[in-house]
Amino acid sequence: MVWTNEEGALYPPAMMSSGIVCGKFDKEAMLAVKASGAGSGTEAKTFGEALQASGFAGSYANRLNPQDYMAMIECHIEQGPVLEVEKKHIGVVEGVLGMVNYRICVRGQSDHAGTTPIAAIVLETVTGSNGVLIPPEISRGSGRSAMTSASC
Repeated sequence: MVWTNEEGALYPPAMMSSGIVCGKFDKEAMLAVKASGAGSGTEAKTFGEALQASGFAGSYANRLNPQDYMAMIECHIEQGPVLEVEKKHIGVVEGVLGMVNYRICVRGQSDHAGTTPIAAIVLETVTGSNGVLIPPEISRGSGRSAMTSASC
């Protein structure tokens, strides 16, 4: 089985296709979602349009549906170091990572040189990097995971 758009970076939300099959998301609403990435070249495309253009929309006859299936199981190699660190060969997933994507614009102030005291300078690079570095630090010791990434 291959789920389409499970990461949901360009077309949110994450876990889109499995969410449709499980009844969490409305299929037509998800097909109408517009790309979230400014400058991605796909701003005008909906997820449905991108799916059709990709050639991977698939056949309706091959699709899973909740009327024919009571449960689904996804078997794959764990993508992190947890089993290896705990010296275990098999694990059972008890939950999934809640993925949320945000697009945040951080603006600074053009006083990086001259007579402006350092304490009065607003550096967008410092502010932006704190937004990436702080969530994982907060999650340490909480039993929860936080992962951030950034791109410019």
